[in-house]
Amino acid sequence: MLGERLRDIRKSKNLTLQNLAKKVDLSIGYLSQIERGHLNPTIDTLRKISDALDISPYMLLEAKNSKNLHIKKDNRVVVKFPKSTIYYEVLSPLPSKDFSPSALITKFDIEPHGYDSEGFIEHSSEEIVVMLEGEMDIITESGSTHLEAGDALLIPKNCHHRSVNNSDDVHAKGICVLCPLKWPF
Repeated sequence: MLGERLRDIRKSKNLTLQNLAKKVDLSIGYLSQIERGHLNPTIDTLRKISDALDISPYMLLEAKNSKNLHIKKDNRVVVKFPKSTIYYEVLSPLPSKDFSPSALITKFDIEPHGYDSEGFIEHSSEEIVVMLEGEMDIITESGSTHLEAGDALLIPKNCHHRSVNNSDDVHAKGICVLCPLKWPF
């Protein structure tokens, strides 16, 4: 699954494990264990790997039915990492060799006192965040924006940012739209 996709994408970019390990500052053994399915990386590690491969982290996910452009609620890809305070549900089709969408739509749920990343993240896509429930802060290098249910924010491409739910008891739920995306196909 994730490991097989990682290996296929790494090889399609003519990178050895050693090359990728240097780019992401991880050991060859650690990356090998991920590729063989023996380890599940954290979301931060997944982002670091996808940045080094110049792809969206969602490209490493396996669509349950990649040929179907109609995504049923019970057929969505859900991303939840161990010890993570956030989960994502992919609402739009993931790419395949036959289809490369221009945008990706995800639903997120950040637990109270949770965050999407320990450090700043950035990507080469614009991101529109729409809050559905609760509230959260989007922190950038230039400041912080507080979002409440019904608010929306556009995060420019290549903007270092992170999302934090400072609530004691309410989940922060919303939708993210990323566009345009880079796929390896």
